[in-house]
Amino acid sequence: CGLRLLASLPLDMSLWYNLGSNIVNAVQPNDELRSAGKFMGLSGYSVPNPLIVNKLKGLFFEDPFMRGNKDSIDLHKYLNVFDIDIQQTEGFMNSVSDFDDCAFFSANWQETFEQIIMECIEPFVLKYDFPICLTGGCALNGLLDERIRKVTGQEVFVPPNPNDSGLALGGWFLNNWDRIGQYNV
Repeated sequence: CGLRLLASLPLDMSLWYNLGSNIVNAVQPNDELRSAGKFMGLSGYSVPNPLIVNKLKGLFFEDPFMRGNKDSIDLHKYLNVFDIDIQQTEGFMNSVSDFDDCAFFSANWQETFEQIIMECIEPFVLKYDFPICLTGGCALNGLLDERIRKVTGQEVFVPPNPNDSGLALGGWFLNNWDRIGQYNV
């Protein structure tokens, strides 16, 4: 039951988030995790625009790239939502250089990311009284973790080094909950 619920959620949220972080020149990506963290921090320097967030969400949910078709990426449709100076670069398709534009881009991307995750998990969190444990790259997004805690009123546990290997552990816990559920795991 639980694994089927998990399988119905979009699984490429960290990929989508990293796409955004790679566009912003203020974040010099040395590696994916570091650039995503800096991108998240940059989002605090601006305020998201609800109209842009709604457009980005619509694009995300209709994007075949996010459903596993890795050959269909079209960043231009995302970038065209913003009225900022986007330059062509050799390293990546596009980049945003001005700090205020970078912060605005990051704030909207972060808010879109949080809303998409909340829309996906909130029905399950409200229906089932499971503890919340996040794994995978998205679990490292502290702003998202705090939003989940505030919206659901439940504690959110993020294990140390929550990479994708944590998915196997989560699957095991879910499958064996009847045996371990009586303990405060």
